[in-house]
Amino acid sequence: MAKLDSTASSWVFSYEDAKDANETVYDFSVKLTPVTETLLWTQEFVAAATGFEAFKYYENHLLNEAKELQLHTCREMSDLLQMFSTAEVNKIIELRKLNHLDAAKVEKMAAEQALGLAKERYGEGETGLSLLQEPVPLPTKET
Repeated sequence: MAKLDSTASSWVFSYEDAKDANETVYDFSVKLTPVTETLLWTQEFVAAATGFEAFKYYENHLLNEAKELQLHTCREMSDLLQMFSTAEVNKIIELRKLNHLDAAKVEKMAAEQALGLAKERYGEGETGLSLLQEPVPLPTKET
């Protein structure tokens, strides 16, 4: 059972649980039956998976567009996470034929999940840009 993150909405999955949901939902080698779709893949589960995917896209966006993001604000981060979440929810609902889900509700929940992950990783009021400014230590070989 997924652990809930008490700092975000009451249903938001922890980073590890959202990652597990993401790996399940995005594993297209798994063929779903109608029973699996309806009983196991709840709105919360799909929202956690797609919110995690949106958060990954956001981090890639930070890494690839860092020079252009100098005036990046929390509102802009929230807007990006919302857009990425909406796109992922619509993609997964269509590809996985999850028509039993309320797409608008899952979109909202996925955005909450992505924002919760950002707050967990960066801290309240942060956008992740400070992580890009800190030097990343190079791996060392132990002899």
